[in-house]
Amino acid sequence: MYCIAILTDQEQEGQDSAEYIRNYFKEKHIFPLIEIYQNQEQFFAWTLKTVPTVVLLALSGGCPV
Repeated sequence: MYCIAILTDQEQEGQDSAEYIRNYFKEKHIFPLIEIYQNQEQFFAWTLKTVPTVVLLALSGGCPV
């Protein structure tokens, strides 16, 4: 089973990303577990128990150029 974690600081962006991922996998008849986190500490605690297949980091701020 695919296990996908989304770490974001914006709830709506997390929901939108999860919906996009669900639709993509649904076409392939795959139904992954998708977890959305807005708290980094909870995210890292979860990864100690469950190793995600994919991690999507959707944090604002960007990288300095």
